[in-house]
Amino acid sequence: MPIHELEDHLSSVIATIVETGEEVEVTRHGRVVARLVPPRGSHVILGLGARPDIDSRTVEDLRWTDDEIAQMVEEPTIPR
Repeated sequence: MPIHELEDHLSSVIATIVETGEEVEVTRHGRVVARLVPPRGSHVILGLGARPDIDSRTVEDLRWTDDEIAQMVEEPTIPR
């Protein structure tokens, strides 16, 4: 879809993307310059399933040490 056409019909293009789940390529002078895609599911936060007990955590709460990560995957940490 040419960018000038997108500017004139943005809300209906977004509605179509939401309804159909299809991507729309935006072109300028015949070349693709952007791609509008439907959003991914909102049920994943930092790779964790959305749950009330973690949704309220901050980024600081989700930082782990090397030893904690190794324990999660049951592998030794990388030597320093």
